[in-house]
Amino acid sequence: MNVDEDWTATDEVGASLIAYQTLFHSLCTTMLERGLLSLEDVDQIYHDAASGLEDAERASPGPLMRRSRAILERVSSNRARTPS
Repeated sequence: MNVDEDWTATDEVGASLIAYQTLFHSLCTTMLERGLLSLEDVDQIYHDAASGLEDAERASPGPLMRRSRAILERVSSNRARTPS
């Protein structure tokens, strides 16, 4: 897709999510490698994020929050299975 092409809102959201997820994982990896985070710290970050999404779902129930939580749970479990 060229920069000059028309972007839909879905394209923009998808591209942003991929960029931010990549940034987050790179940041965690760099901080782990430098000893600035432990695996327990990363687990806590995911736990806190899941708790935040659970609170948001209670405040505004619906498919968006439910799907967001499911994606976070999948990413978290995939990360946990990654060999070190």
